[in-house]
Amino acid sequence: MVQRHWWAWETLAELCSSQPEEAWLALLQVIELAENAERLEEIGAGPLEDLLRNHGERLIDRLESEAGGNDKLRTALASVWLPQSGTDLMGRLTALGCKLVGSSREPDA
Repeated sequence: MVQRHWWAWETLAELCSSQPEEAWLALLQVIELAENAERLEEIGAGPLEDLLRNHGERLIDRLESEAGGNDKLRTALASVWLPQSGTDLMGRLTALGCKLVGSSREPDA
């Protein structure tokens, strides 16, 4: 991420933590504007992952609906790593391409 735009990244991170509805709408716009797969992966591994960790239950229905016709969103979802929990939510998120991991950022072997 370019240093001069770091304020925007931090603002988005704050939205993902405290204002999930606004964050969801902002992320959809950021994903649409992403220029390449590398940017989509950064979005997935960063703010999208944070949003889903904190508010996935609240957003899962909209996420599933949007992901069906949004290739860029599916690319970003492939970079989301979530903790294993065995919940219905985690099953739904992995069906969308998210990965389940242990306590580190490394995939389980």
